[in-house]
This record gives sequence, structure tokens and C-alpha cells, in this order.
Amino acid sequence: MLDEHLDARRRLESELIVWLTTVAPDGRPQSSAVWFVIEGGGLLIYSGEASTRIGNLEHNPRVAVNSRGDRQGDTLVTMEGRARIDRSAPAPEDHSVYLEKYGAEIERLGWTPRTFSEEFPVALRITIDRIRTW
Repeated sequence: MLDEHLDARRRLESELIVWLTTVAPDGRPQSSAVWFVIEGGGLLIYSGEASTRIGNLEHNPRVAVNSRGDRQGDTLVTMEGRARIDRSAPAPEDHSVYLEKYGAEIERLGWTPRTFSEEFPVALRITIDRIRTW
């Protein structure tokens, strides 16, 4: 869907993080700042195996994803969709687009591509059903 919504895609291409909201089994929303790349018209996010979001997604695949806006609330992208765990995706260290975007951040935070991949081995694919921009 992002391939059809060029304004949202352009805005997201300049972002380093988005806020991913999953739904806990008791219905409570849980939001986390995550790194992402645009891939296949949706988003690819890597996560830790034991993160709360993984358990939430196994219970309910519905998600919301929000970018940060400017101080006035403009340039905001909000999306709703579904997430699935993709165990066949390449590790972050083998994903050239991901490393191009986040390699400097990975190094700044004291990881190597290998140690980052060990810490965040689970690929989440977000399929977007709805996009809104301001």
C-alpha cells in the first residue's frame, strides 16, 4: 500500500523510528519505538525474541504504526494493518538496505551487525491496510 501512497512513503523514508502499537491479550495497547525499512509496500521491523510485542502479535496481529510529526502535528503518517512473524527473512546483518539505514546507529549504540542480529533476530512484516497523513 505504501507504493500507492507516495506522500506517506516520502515522509517515512526520512524517518529513523516509528511507533509500533500492538494489542496485549487483555486488550491494552502497547507502543514501542522501532527501527524499520519500507519493503514490499509495507514495513519490515526486527524484534527481540522475548519482547512483549511478539507475544502480543501471536495473540492479535492488528497493529498501528505512527511516525513523529513536527511540532505543530504536521507531516504525520498514521497507519493501521497486520503484522506477521517472518522466520524466513534475512537477519539484519544480511539485509543491505537495513544496514545502510541503521549501520551507523548500530555502531553508535555499541553493537556490531552480528550482535544486533543476535539481539533482534525476529523479522516482523507489517501489511498496511489504511494510511492517513497530515
